[in-house]
Amino acid sequence: MGKGIFTLLVGCMYAGKTEELIRRIKRFSIAGYEPVVFAPSNSRNRYGLGLSSYSGLRHEDVYWVDNGVNGIKEMAEVLRERIARNGKRKVVGIDEIQFFSLETYDVSTPEGSVFKVPYVWDFIELVNDLGINVIGAGLDKSFRGYPFSVGMMFLMSMADELVKLHAVCDVCKKDNATHTLRMHNVPGEGLKYASWDEPLVMVGSKDSYMAVCKDDFKVVGEPKSSFKESLKKVLSF
Repeated sequence: MGKGIFTLLVGCMYAGKTEELIRRIKRFSIAGYEPVVFAPSNSRNRYGLGLSSYSGLRHEDVYWVDNGVNGIKEMAEVLRERIARNGKRKVVGIDEIQFFSLETYDVSTPEGSVFKVPYVWDFIELVNDLGINVIGAGLDKSFRGYPFSVGMMFLMSMADELVKLHAVCDVCKKDNATHTLRMHNVPGEGLKYASWDEPLVMVGSKDSYMAVCKDDFKVVGEPKSSFKESLKKVLSF
């Protein structure tokens, strides 16, 4: 048996990442594979006991683990037990994989480059070495419009199959949303855009996040780049 494949489903909020993950897991199940699905415990309140897409598609058998190193070790232990019970004919799913990308270790190259490798990559690589496919789903960008993490950038570059999904823009209603917009409902002032310096992780749903296209994306207080400002002058018409 050859090595497994790592598929990564990415996009903004409401792009259907969890729905596509569940759909693919169900297809593997039909083909006789046993799904072993993990999700970070910090998103459990949004889902309940099982995974659920915004369209209502569900997968009930989910292991909720801490998104740090100990949680990744737990994922390995769970998979080992499931394999020992009835063999390697498995497919592994990891939802909200961006949370697992936050903890990294450094790998230096002879050329002097330093890669921030997420610990979850070691788990994925070893599972693929067993001949088991892994399907991950998560945000590619944060509410700031930048990559969610350097670890997520690493996972995207190492995926055998990278699928980028779009949502319908909550503002203009075009099917081209690629950004997640964080908003706050301020008493007496209404909805306000999030500030750049807010914490990266804030689990929420329709009450605090919108899917928007590039035209409708905004963030308050983004640091200015002197190089970008110089290019603006060159490209001003």
